[in-house]
Amino acid sequence: MKEFGLILKLLAIVTLVTLFGDAIPLAIQESLLAISYLIKDILTFVIPFVVFIFIASSLLSFQRSAPALVLILLGAVVTVNYIVTCMGYAVGNLFMPDLSAIQTVAQTADHSALQPLFHIPLPQLMTTDVGLILGTLLGIAGTFWGSEKLKVYIDTCRTKLQWGLTHIFIPILPVYILGFLIKVQHDDSLSDMFANYAPILLIIIGGMFTAMLICYFVAANGNPRRTFELIKTALSSGLVGFSTISSAATMPVTLEAARKNTNNPKLVQLVIPATANINLIADSITTPVLIAAVYTVSGLPPMGMEAFLMFSVFYIITKFGVAAVPGGGMLVVTPFLETHFGFDAQMVGLIITLYILLDPFITAFNVMSNGAFAVFMNNLCGKMKAFQEEVPVAA
Repeated sequence: MKEFGLILKLLAIVTLVTLFGDAIPLAIQESLLAISYLIKDILTFVIPFVVFIFIASSLLSFQRSAPALVLILLGAVVTVNYIVTCMGYAVGNLFMPDLSAIQTVAQTADHSALQPLFHIPLPQLMTTDVGLILGTLLGIAGTFWGSEKLKVYIDTCRTKLQWGLTHIFIPILPVYILGFLIKVQHDDSLSDMFANYAPILLIIIGGMFTAMLICYFVAANGNPRRTFELIKTALSSGLVGFSTISSAATMPVTLEAARKNTNNPKLVQLVIPATANINLIADSITTPVLIAAVYTVSGLPPMGMEAFLMFSVFYIITKFGVAAVPGGGMLVVTPFLETHFGFDAQMVGLIITLYILLDPFITAFNVMSNGAFAVFMNNLCGKMKAFQEEVPVAA
């Protein structure tokens, strides 16, 4: 429930900055923005290593005793998420409401942009792209030729990084967001921004619901009645996911719902834990739409098809390195957006804020869609010998 408290803190910060942000002395505004920049630079420094360790750990979790299963599972996750990411791209470019009003506000502002009081950029020892490639190579090589000692070491590193993100970054997340919100309020107008973004948030929630519905419809082999029954059973996991904002905390409920829907506990016990942090259907809808929205607000042209194809390949792979923290799905993407797609610090702060405010819905639809994926995998390979319960032989 701590993450739910975080959402309330962020909502309070947004409200206070909207109402009283202009009354804050300029020196304090500049100081808060400088702190946000410092935290962002630290994140930029750390995230490539997080991606490296998390991707390697995810791939090493698959046992080499079942290479065919690994290929089937990974292939299905990549295919499903890529299709849904394309849906998100279409939603962001075809159904976006008119945001020209906020563009006008940004372009006609009669005061200079807020600048940080100080800025101490940190050296970047490794980019996210390199961390992604190295983590993938280590994970694949370690799955087939590595030792148990390597797996234990990588898992230990992952546990420590997860602890750091959860106990250090999450508590200061409101401070990180605060500086960028103050900059938006100073340069533009938060009230105008959120008034224009309300339709976008509703479109994203509608897109996530539609994607989840399609997942269950496919898992039910096109049977509407069966689709309804599957969703009804999985609804409890969605409600828990919404309240906890944590796929890990929701996993026991997700496992039980998937067990009821498949009647194959052995498969469920493999598929759900292995894909809880990589089969992110709701993220695949949310991220492209938010990118398109931030581009529009910033007065930039939308992402073209060629750029989207480049982004989508990177995005699908980064799902294997997502940290299980609020906003984790966006944190691993933002360095790439800055490097290759022209995002500046203000755009990053904006997209992370909106993403985190949507996080309860994202988690709910993620865990429910993962339940549908378990049913789909049961249809695909549930009759494999590896997933059959062992029957004791009579003496």
